[in-house]
Amino acid sequence: MKQRVYLFSEVAKAENAAGDWEGVRALLGGKGAQLAEMSRIGVLVPPGFTITTEACKAYLAGGETIPPGLWEQVTDARHQLETLTGRRFGNPANPLLVSCRSGARFSMPGMMDTVLNIGLNDTVAAGIAHDLGTAVNIVAMVFGNLDADSATGVVTTRNATHGEPELVDFYVHPPVRPEGEARGPANRQRSERLTGCGRGKA
Repeated sequence: MKQRVYLFSEVAKAENAAGDWEGVRALLGGKGAQLAEMSRIGVLVPPGFTITTEACKAYLAGGETIPPGLWEQVTDARHQLETLTGRRFGNPANPLLVSCRSGARFSMPGMMDTVLNIGLNDTVAAGIAHDLGTAVNIVAMVFGNLDADSATGVVTTRNATHGEPELVDFYVHPPVRPEGEARGPANRQRSERLTGCGRGKA
């Protein structure tokens, strides 16, 4: 059965299937490829998986019918997310919530709305149409104000002022404060947990 769903940790398998990195971008979409690569180099991204552009094209070619085996692959990937997070989809006591974000090989803003907190209710979004195909990235939700170990902020691998390779981060701890207070000095002890985050790479 053709693999149409790849965990972020399966980027090597995607490379083998696609042949090269441009092929991976065509298969997983730009966003999915980058999430998988960040996972490979050790950046602490939430666990997730990508439904490939090939799945999208097969769906459209089949008269908007889900290709055989796709739903089973999605379900298996969801079970693996449950194992990785220790949460369960649809469990009110310890729910796994995920987001759904589209991402074709090239950036196409507005192609598909981002859907957050899937698992919180029964609403499901669908609808993709482009001849390149659009991948769909399913990512475990994380919350910047969950507890004392949580934070919300931004990390870059280059200094925005002079462009030199440097890890720069800004974040705030809960409780959530007004947006204007979300700027402040970096906490290096926390940011250094982003091991192998691509210092020196554009």
